[in-house]
Amino acid sequence: MKINLRTALLCGNMVMLVPAMPAWAQDQSTTPVATPPTTTNQPEYGQDIIVTASRRSESIRNVPEQITALTGEDLSKRNARSLDEFVGFVPGLNIQSDTPGSNLIVVRGVTTGSQQSNAVGAYLDDVPLNSSSGFGQGQRQLSINAFDLDRIEVLSGPQGTLYGASSLGGTIRYITARPQLDRPAARLEGEVSSTDHGGTNTSGRGMINMPLVQDRLAFRASVVQQYDTGFADDPVLGLKNQGDNRVIAARASLLAQVTPDLDVQVTGLTEDIVNKGINSVDRDPITHALTPGEGTYQQSYTLPQRNDQSIKLVYGTVNLDVGFAKLTSITSYQREQLSSALDISTIYSGLFGTLLGFGPLGVNPYRDNLEVNLKKFTQEARLVSNPGRVFDWVVGVYYTDERAGTAVTVLNQGDPRGLLLGFPIFTGSIPTTYREIAGYADGTLHFTPRLDLTLGIRYSHNSQSFTESLTGLLGNPLNPNATNTIGAASKENTKTYLINPRFKVNDDVSLYVRVANGFRPGGPNYVVAGGTQEPRYQPDTLWTYEVGAKASLLDRRLQATLALYDTEWSKIQVTAVVSGVAQLTNAGDARIRGGELALSYRASHALSLNGSLSYTDAKLTTTAPPLGITYEGARLPVSPRWAFAVGADYSVDLGNGHQARLSVSDRYQGPRYSGFVGSTAVLPYRLNAFNLVDADLSVGVTTNLEVGVYAKNLLNSHGEIYGDRTNDLYVPSAPANVSLTRPRTIGLQARLKI
Repeated sequence: MKINLRTALLCGNMVMLVPAMPAWAQDQSTTPVATPPTTTNQPEYGQDIIVTASRRSESIRNVPEQITALTGEDLSKRNARSLDEFVGFVPGLNIQSDTPGSNLIVVRGVTTGSQQSNAVGAYLDDVPLNSSSGFGQGQRQLSINAFDLDRIEVLSGPQGTLYGASSLGGTIRYITARPQLDRPAARLEGEVSSTDHGGTNTSGRGMINMPLVQDRLAFRASVVQQYDTGFADDPVLGLKNQGDNRVIAARASLLAQVTPDLDVQVTGLTEDIVNKGINSVDRDPITHALTPGEGTYQQSYTLPQRNDQSIKLVYGTVNLDVGFAKLTSITSYQREQLSSALDISTIYSGLFGTLLGFGPLGVNPYRDNLEVNLKKFTQEARLVSNPGRVFDWVVGVYYTDERAGTAVTVLNQGDPRGLLLGFPIFTGSIPTTYREIAGYADGTLHFTPRLDLTLGIRYSHNSQSFTESLTGLLGNPLNPNATNTIGAASKENTKTYLINPRFKVNDDVSLYVRVANGFRPGGPNYVVAGGTQEPRYQPDTLWTYEVGAKASLLDRRLQATLALYDTEWSKIQVTAVVSGVAQLTNAGDARIRGGELALSYRASHALSLNGSLSYTDAKLTTTAPPLGITYEGARLPVSPRWAFAVGADYSVDLGNGHQARLSVSDRYQGPRYSGFVGSTAVLPYRLNAFNLVDADLSVGVTTNLEVGVYAKNLLNSHGEIYGDRTNDLYVPSAPANVSLTRPRTIGLQARLKI
């Protein structure tokens, strides 16, 4: 995945559907967590499952929108610990990534590719993660490790009233497991696996929960250390298993039940991801053929690469029951850091060879060093009415203050000082700020016990500013040794709305209509002295019209959800070259129509069957001159038209309370593109369709100990998940850099509960 600022210099510049019906989760404030309908050890059919996506506890069967909830137990059973591993269990969710810290998240096709800020909001509990603007590398979503989570909730469609500006296309919520006040607990997990064409993967995880004062004060902590091997070899540099990554993460919470009506929780999180190299391979940009002399899992770079990311986060949550409502306050401070060193030799050799018109620069090694530091403070306070009234409501206020510092240096590694023709190539320092204040309100009127209507509104004001200090041939071409400093700022006010009627046919069937809109902030643009670039880009907005049905049938053995939607997207934000500099700009309109169907059937207490189907038709409805697209109907990137999944879980009672469980799933993702077809600014790469088959067998050895064996990508599919043709843009017919699904991985694991 390329970075906005890096792209500026260069230009100078799946839907993997759920293999199981969503496992519906219980409110994190209650214990224990209810066993989801899709698990094999459920004692009875149809337990009521509760989620809190609407800011109040409610059965997922009654929530009038498309929500997927994956419990911590489900994630553990499927060995899904990171975003790329659980994305396949969520209808309409897809990612595009070449490293674990470079995730472009897509819900229902709302994306223009890797050069934009994410259109999906990410939350840890009630705390928004990542930057809200492109200046803070908002397009790079860091994957939170899923160990010791209560559940993950994925909300489809715009969430612009309760979840803010960054939730243009949807929202992902990582809900942590709260400390238990009444009893101690501990858990240890370990696994080792081997990846074809790679090496050995290892992981160790631990959790401890300790009541410090019975029913009043408790502490919970978890730690993760995980190593995943890469599988791409670079014979030119003599490097093997490129793209490996190491994750070290820890989380700790202290919960105090001060009074029956007041609780206070403080949580801290740290996570570091260290990558060596890029997990990509070389392919012909058109035919997908191997580069002559290279194998299936080989790449050819001039310089070694790295990409490291980290997040440090602390937040406090206060809940107070004031009688008629519940008051919640969330205060957070986070710091994210990104450090990367990327090989841009092919691009810059082609670029400078063309600009300067002579050849000695031919194959010089060029490196792009990027450092980003984000500091983000947020404060939210909301009041949620107690349920059971004719009129339910939620009101709240939200404030964020972001400060990001971005530093970029382009070096000629063929020169001891990194210079080209005796001059620095580029050095840029860009400190930025983003502030937003918002107020929101949702109200639900219950006309009858079966018919209600929810209306919502959010008003927000944001302001942004930056100062860029540029040096070098690309930053200040008239005087490369001098520093050119330019600043810019912007302000905007935005309203978003929600209209959401719901009708309960009976206790097991509900129908809904949802009309919602969202927006993504605009902002000031990078500029060059004397240039004619656009000084700012406008916010893009969308409206989604959705109809859906949720049903629990056959004595709640059969769970079914159906959603049909039509999304109208205006002034879509894209990255394009304006007067030689890549910037965010607005490029026409788009329309996305689709549908999602998910089914889960418990044939018996031992056997569960499940399946899902998704259709996404995402196209431009206008031309897009900034992208060089001169026709209407160009397909939006990343999401396939069709995707489906099937799966089965079977358990066997071994006696004495022990079980053996076998899970098998097959996921299909259709062909899609990494960019817009017909674009002359960002050349598209057609990603081939693929299947992924996974299997897991676990056995309860004792009451507390479970061991198992698993296989991921059992058939060793070479699925293409990302393709980058930037090299081809500057050096025609240069190989595309393609990211593949992880080759067949077979592992052993053990879980011990104390």
